[in-house]
Amino acid sequence: MGSKLLRGVRFQSYSGDHAGAKVPHVHAHFAEGDVGIELDEESRSVGLSTQHGRGGAIDPDVKKRDVRRALDIASREFDALLDLWKDSRP
Repeated sequence: MGSKLLRGVRFQSYSGDHAGAKVPHVHAHFAEGDVGIELDEESRSVGLSTQHGRGGAIDPDVKKRDVRRALDIASREFDALLDLWKDSRP
């Protein structure tokens, strides 16, 4: 597991999370839950994760403004989050 605090939001990547996942992704944690964010290396863009099973990429109690904030930070800190994901791979 790797963790990084960026602009006041804790981002994590878990080594066993979605084993074999081909698309890099991280979790942005808030008091109400977390937001799964995919990191597209080819386009260098971010989006909500499609790799989360039941419940989807956003915990239902997370505020919309926190989702937007997480995506904005992920976009600005793309390289740091991609490194976090790569460093957490088994």
